[in-house]
Amino acid sequence: MAIERHGTTQRYSDICAYGNTIYLVETPQTLDANVATQTLELPASKSCWNVPAATRLGC
Repeated sequence: MAIERHGTTQRYSDICAYGNTIYLVETPQTLDANVATQTLELPASKSCWNVPAATRLGC
């Protein structure tokens, strides 16, 4: 299984996907909000839409 990288720069990738897991390098807008609010804010990130539909897992 290959690692998929999206939004890659010289130092990091915004999103990495491996198997059924994605790793996001994003932070929610509202850092003092509860986990439900913060989770809903992440799919609004532009970089999330660059991931193929099969690996979005909730984006």
